[in-house]
Amino acid sequence: QGAPDSSFSISANTAIPTTGGSDALEYNTAVTWPNNQYAQAEITVVGGNIAGNEGIGISLRDALTGTKTDYRIVINSAASSNVSIGKMVAGVFTNLGFRSVTYVASQILYAEIKGSTLIVKYNGSALGASMTDSAIASGKAGVIFSTVITSSSLDNWEGGDFISPGTLSQMESGGMIGKK
Repeated sequence: QGAPDSSFSISANTAIPTTGGSDALEYNTAVTWPNNQYAQAEITVVGGNIAGNEGIGISLRDALTGTKTDYRIVINSAASSNVSIGKMVAGVFTNLGFRSVTYVASQILYAEIKGSTLIVKYNGSALGASMTDSAIASGKAGVIFSTVITSSSLDNWEGGDFISPGTLSQMESGGMIGKK
């Protein structure tokens, strides 16, 4: 129901990247996503470099029409600049900024986009000011893994709109599926 890269497996209801050392993206193709959307997940990750654009996390406005397009928010366990906020447009990555958090396993990484405003939160607290970018107007929410992290997982992923949050999609044992 959504395996653009077929790069995640499900083990004990937790998504685990299967392609350590490269990028991976997965999203739900069974629902129609609104342009204004959010995604969140409990993240566990080991390793990562300061300002390295690497980790595991969530994605917004994903599209895979030959080349990857998405907003990607990934986290690693480095001491600072460990949250990378970026975009991939037609396969070309641009970093939009870094944020620093004290990483704790199984905390919630959250991102939303409304119009051109992108907001990122960690465990309910905003990570700096919102960002503005209008390069990607639509797409699906999903999960993402970036580069050299070798041990990571996501749990309790959720994505939706702002009218009825959590009603579009959630992660279940069979993968990412649309709620009814």
